Amino acid sequence: MNVNVTSHSRCNASAYALAAQYRFQRMDRTRAWSQFVIDRSLQPEMDARDFYAIFDAVYPCPLASVQSVEFEATHWDTLRECEVQITQDDAGVYRLLWADGSTGSSPPALEPSARYRALEDAK
Repeated sequence: MNVNVTSHSRCNASAYALAAQYRFQRMDRTRAWSQFVIDRSLQPEMDARDFYAIFDAVYPCPLASVQSVEFEATHWDTLRECEVQITQDDAGVYRLLWADGSTGSSPPALEPSARYRALEDAK
C-alpha cells in the first residue's frame, strides 16, 4: 500500500517554486533574494536580476510537493486510532508514518511509547 506524504523542502525546489513561496509569505523582492541565497547555501544558480524577473512573474503559491511512499503498518496508534509504520534509521532515530500520510520522528533515547501497539501480523 502507498500513502501520499506532503513535504515542504526548499533544498530541491526550483527557483520558480521558491519565488512563489516567498511571494506567498509576502516577502518583498530584496528579502526574497536574501532568503533565496540562504536556501541555496550561499551559492545561488543565478544573480539577483534574474531572480527578480522570476519573482515579479510568479503567482504567490505555497511550496509543497506530494510524494507517494510505500506504507506497511507495523503498529496501531491508540491515540489517533489508526495504523502507523514505525522504523528505525541507521542513527537510531525512530521514523513514524501514519496511514493518512502524516510523518514524525523520535530520538533514539525515546522509544515509541505504549501509545503504539504492535500488530500481530507485522513483518
